[in-house]
Amino acid sequence: AESLEWCRKAAEQGHLEAQVGLGYYYSVHKINADAAKYYKMAADQGSLDAQDRLGTIYSARKDYVEAAKWFGMAAEQGNCYWSSRQCGITLAEMYNEGKGVPKDQTAARKLALRAVNGANPPYDTDLLFRVGRLFQTEELRDDLEAYKWFNILPMTGNGRYWHVDLELSRLAKGMTPEQIAHAQRKSAE
Repeated sequence: AESLEWCRKAAEQGHLEAQVGLGYYYSVHKINADAAKYYKMAADQGSLDAQDRLGTIYSARKDYVEAAKWFGMAAEQGNCYWSSRQCGITLAEMYNEGKGVPKDQTAARKLALRAVNGANPPYDTDLLFRVGRLFQTEELRDDLEAYKWFNILPMTGNGRYWHVDLELSRLAKGMTPEQIAHAQRKSAE
């Protein structure tokens, strides 16, 4: 209790790590109002982690406008951060669906490709899968892009995506051999 009180005092005085730590503590203990309060303090100071978590809290509350705001701030912090890439693809999905932001496939495409740019395939398998899925949606359909990102997954050695072969087969049925070869070259690049 005493440690929590000291942490609160530090957070109230603007200590970023204390704010993020309290946000996490309250999240774990399912005290979401307090978690949001401390994450917001940290997010306002530019904490990528807090912006990501705040976006997740608002998304769970189905306040997609507020979620998009915080995911957008986190995505703007650049692709050298795993969380920033994840927020970027989440925001791309929101633009694709029109959740909290206007439906905008150009923005969705741009955000998705920016999020995956610089991804580290062995570690960013979820991101690669989500980008492939996004390019399979009716609104953003691009079989070459979907194939390209799905094709990288088996190369990562992550067995979690064993079913990606089915996705590749399904896509290949609607593509020419030249398109498949082009997508495979892009995957290798």
